Amino acid sequence: TKTDLVDDDLLELVEEEIREICENTFLQDAPVVHTSAHTGGGIDELKKILRQQCQGIVDSQLNKQSEMFRLAIDRSFTLEGHGTIVTGSVTSGQLNVDDQVTLEPSGDVVRVRSLQNHDHSVDSIVRGERAAINLAGIKPHQIRRGMELASAGFLRPHKLLSVSLTVSDAAQHPLRNHSRTQLHIGTANIPLSVKLLDAEVLFPGESGLAQLALDHQVVCTWNQPFVLRLESPVTTIAGGRILHPRAKRIVFDDQESLQFLGQLAAANPDIKRIEAAIFLAGLPPTRTDALELLTGVADTEQLVLQLLESGAVFDYPPSATGSNTRLNLVHPMALRRIWPQVQNILQKEHDRNPLKTNLAMAPLRTRLAYLGTEHQINQVFSHFQRQGHLTLHNGNVTLKGQGPQLTKNERKLLEATVQQIRQAGINTMLVKEIESQAGAHKSAVAQLLQVAVANNELVEISSTYFIHLDVLQEIKQQLQNQLDPQKSYTMSELRSILDTTRKYAVPLCEYFDRIGFTIRNNDQRQLCSEQPLSPES
Repeated sequence: TKTDLVDDDLLELVEEEIREICENTFLQDAPVVHTSAHTGGGIDELKKILRQQCQGIVDSQLNKQSEMFRLAIDRSFTLEGHGTIVTGSVTSGQLNVDDQVTLEPSGDVVRVRSLQNHDHSVDSIVRGERAAINLAGIKPHQIRRGMELASAGFLRPHKLLSVSLTVSDAAQHPLRNHSRTQLHIGTANIPLSVKLLDAEVLFPGESGLAQLALDHQVVCTWNQPFVLRLESPVTTIAGGRILHPRAKRIVFDDQESLQFLGQLAAANPDIKRIEAAIFLAGLPPTRTDALELLTGVADTEQLVLQLLESGAVFDYPPSATGSNTRLNLVHPMALRRIWPQVQNILQKEHDRNPLKTNLAMAPLRTRLAYLGTEHQINQVFSHFQRQGHLTLHNGNVTLKGQGPQLTKNERKLLEATVQQIRQAGINTMLVKEIESQAGAHKSAVAQLLQVAVANNELVEISSTYFIHLDVLQEIKQQLQNQLDPQKSYTMSELRSILDTTRKYAVPLCEYFDRIGFTIRNNDQRQLCSEQPLSPES
């Protein structure tokens, strides 16, 4: 201003000083206009630039109306005739009257009755505006400062955050590992413990990576700024940015995780941040609609496709018929890191069942439910099979090198014996006959039969009589179809129905008595009205 009072050389010097002062600030590239209220010089240019700036703000708000809505609550109170009112500044998105939003971290869904902006009723509010929001479906005592209103599904409360932080130059004390501090983020103030990841202590002016273990849940997004203050004396000690708002525990000096955590810094390319977020999320797989919150990248589709094509990440859909509109992404290095957990579970199952070659997948999926859906767990096991860690067959899994250690000839004998027993049906070979056919491997027959029983291929009817599980199921179905549950049958009648001899009928009927399939009364038997629930039934 007042450019009419100085010469051009001084004007140039002052502009240069202004540029230096604004360097590395949000005004660094702002236009500088020379004006004089006395002569009117530069006024038209100033008006033009102000109009351009205002239009830029309007265009920016229009472009950001599709963003998820978010507002940090700084006050809540009751107004007679209106009910619950909250106030705050809109962080992102747009909110309209009658919209439904979620109160975080409680998860309560509320409806917007009315809106005000600086004491004026409005139909909508947008990013950057102050707002008073009249809510329906919530009481004032259910709301506290620090809670947030957000679009449904946008934010997820969490108690562990991965961050980058810098200790203040003015701090009187260093920040030590496991220090107790207060987190100030949005309008929330939460006690926490600082877990440094790459140093035992950070001195004033030093920066590092850390995890914040909060006493209470908080909602936040990638790159959101925060401040740490000491509890006593109450002074600011550090500040930083959120790198991962849904963090999983990272052990001290875990170089692999620290490398990916560093990739989440804002200075890194978008594709690097996306890959890092997928790795750090681990399992269950990360859905593509969560990537914006985790990385700040609004349009991730093409970048995710690049990662998939290069093999940097995999897509593990939640079901075999799942839609590809939302990919479910997992990093191969994250799969490698969970293998010891899966291996440990499989090893314990093999130790409990030393004769079993195959372990049923169904109970294992239950124990590994934290990895994702049933289909996603199947894909994890398929990956480990391709890596040579295990084998899969007909819904069963075997850890490499586990199960009975059979020779090649013993495995061939086992397969042939099971096949023969299956084909023979009810009138199959007894143990002595199997041993006589085994020749030099006669001594191994007893163990091989027990291996087949452990693998749910054969059922031990008696010590001398084994039958195939499929055949047994067919026999039971036949008896259920042909026998009257209200009548009793003699051994001769049952033998006739089964078309077999007493050599097989007697041990089979005694087996049915033991498992509760039939009830014996003297020399007659009757179907049990309540059939047993067991693997063999």
